[in-house]
Amino acid sequence: WIEPGVMTEAFEQALYELSPDRAISEPVQTGFGWHVIQLREIQPASGMDFEEARGILLQEHHEEEAEREFLERADRLVDLIYEDPTTLTSAALDLGLEIREAGPFSRSGGEGIAANPDVVDAAFSDLVLLQGSVSDPVDLDENHIVMIRLKEHLPAAVQPVESVRDQIEQLIREQESLAVAREQAETLHRGWQEAPGDLDRLAADAGLQVQHFEAASRGSADPDERVVRGVFGLPAPAPAHPVTAVLEADDGYAVVGLEGLTPGHLDVDSPLQAQQYRRQIANAAATIEALAFMRQLREAARIEVFEDRL
Repeated sequence: WIEPGVMTEAFEQALYELSPDRAISEPVQTGFGWHVIQLREIQPASGMDFEEARGILLQEHHEEEAEREFLERADRLVDLIYEDPTTLTSAALDLGLEIREAGPFSRSGGEGIAANPDVVDAAFSDLVLLQGSVSDPVDLDENHIVMIRLKEHLPAAVQPVESVRDQIEQLIREQESLAVAREQAETLHRGWQEAPGDLDRLAADAGLQVQHFEAASRGSADPDERVVRGVFGLPAPAPAHPVTAVLEADDGYAVVGLEGLTPGHLDVDSPLQAQQYRRQIANAAATIEALAFMRQLREAARIEVFEDRL
């Protein structure tokens, strides 16, 4: 099916001049060459009346307003921080934001937002750690960003063994368990490669169970987000020749076999939803471009910190 706006103007003009009584066009020239168009069927537009679309329109309006306000406040926050990159206070007062403390945490992360690797990278960046400036914005999730400033840096130090004995013992146990799980997974994988039809028996001999997952998407959390990400990083399999691998899981390792791929398809129930998706993508791209531009300006600027005025 061809909708308005899909083809070139000359092609569409000739197409929409056709009718069931006159179903074949004269030759039409476009930038792609010459075309003779045949009209086979006309499908009436399936639009909604206003009452049917009211809920969708209202929800879309609220989402647009919330997104617009977020983008405006995010831009304002970045501008204020850029004007004075040594403090969060003035920006927080201007926007009515709350300054919160996190940590202390190490380069391996911590609790709360410190469990986010991007937050840790920003906190230990030269911009924050050495220059004493506020970090670039870090995306926590949709419409949620954070900017970080160093409050205190504690130098790395060797802790007394007694104070970390429990942590050391727990770490050793976890490492030993992971090593055993890795060896078991690799043994199972080798056996599967040598005898592709004996997977159920091999798994049963190892005290494991084979699980099958149909049409898993990239955002699926089943069986495990790390496994799903790993599967989508595998090469496409040939027909009747699954791609197998050992992948890290949240609680150990998984032996996986990828039997096939289905090209992605975005289901859009209405033109309103399609327009909403396009707008969200455009806004996200604009935000990324704006933040990249601000980062470039900061990297090119010469910043001098007056310690006696802090």
